[in-house]
Amino acid sequence: MSVAALSQLDAASRLVIQRRLKAFQDGAKWQQDVIHWQQQGPMFFERYWRFTDPSRIWTRSECESLLSTFQTDAIDDYPAIIAEALLQERVGYHDEALKKLNLVIQANTPLHFTAIAARSTVYTSLGETRKAKMDMLTAYKSERANPYIRFLRARQLAADEDLSNAENDLAGLLNTPELELDARRLLAVIYSLRAQKIPRLAAKAKEQAMLVSEFSDKSDWFAQLLMAMASSVSDEPNFAALYADKSALLASDEQKTFAESIAAQISSNAPLQWNFHRR
Repeated sequence: MSVAALSQLDAASRLVIQRRLKAFQDGAKWQQDVIHWQQQGPMFFERYWRFTDPSRIWTRSECESLLSTFQTDAIDDYPAIIAEALLQERVGYHDEALKKLNLVIQANTPLHFTAIAARSTVYTSLGETRKAKMDMLTAYKSERANPYIRFLRARQLAADEDLSNAENDLAGLLNTPELELDARRLLAVIYSLRAQKIPRLAAKAKEQAMLVSEFSDKSDWFAQLLMAMASSVSDEPNFAALYADKSALLASDEQKTFAESIAAQISSNAPLQWNFHRR
């Protein structure tokens, strides 16, 4: 519509057309942003994902030390803000995490749905199950192929004891380099838990645990713990005890307590249990 024709319309009609034009322009910009995000997406993983402690391996003091290095109060580095919020959730700073994530969500960036999935994690930690499920459903339906939404969803499903669907989400991440190690860690846990009812899955638990060990340092307490669980469900009690003891020895602070609790389950032949949202 020409400027002259637009000027002859009444104010209400002009406002409608202007709003439609703005919506069209915003939509075009959004599409450009999505293409840019798809091209630059891996940079988020490489730069920030590993700093969110996705497998919950670090101690609280280690998380606190890393949090002190984030400087996101006056910048629009949205990937960094999401990463900081995920780490804040990890140590229980829920209000701060929600504030950060809502900032990203309101900014309507290409990471909009990633921030919603991250907020779902915070709601889960707060025990607000309904909000958590609604956020994750929104994020997953909107960006089903987004690998870090899929990882966060898989961890949430595992915590809800929906291990089969969690496994399906994680299997699709094994070809994503930035997420492969964390996906294999979580798969090793899931297969070990499921193998207690489906013995044939013990071989898969052992396979994933061994791959994690290959990728990890020999002093990695978490890799040793995964080997302990996989050995336990593979009917290898001596190896299971050896790996469990080594894991407890290598772990520190609250992670030592967690490793010792798994070691106690193994030594007493009790059913294996895992806290997917532990701090």
